[in-house]
Amino acid sequence: MEYDIYELIGIMSGIKEEEMDGFVEDIDRVEAAVYNKFDIDLEQFEEVVKSLLPYTPIVKSHLGKKPFNAFVVNGRMIVRKEAKQ
Repeated sequence: MEYDIYELIGIMSGIKEEEMDGFVEDIDRVEAAVYNKFDIDLEQFEEVVKSLLPYTPIVKSHLGKKPFNAFVVNGRMIVRKEAKQ
């Protein structure tokens, strides 16, 4: 889930898709983006994301048809957790 959260930060910070791989691999850029956007550190952001996941829409994966709570961007699950049934 770690890199998924980094990608979510990148999307929320306006990182271009072609720059995303380099962004998620650079922890200093990720931490700076979280702080600049939300004035919190990365650990706090991760806790917020984990706390909000149960309140996101339930979507099903294409392959296994498993239900997930997920942050969805452009039809793609970015951060997800298997939904409780």
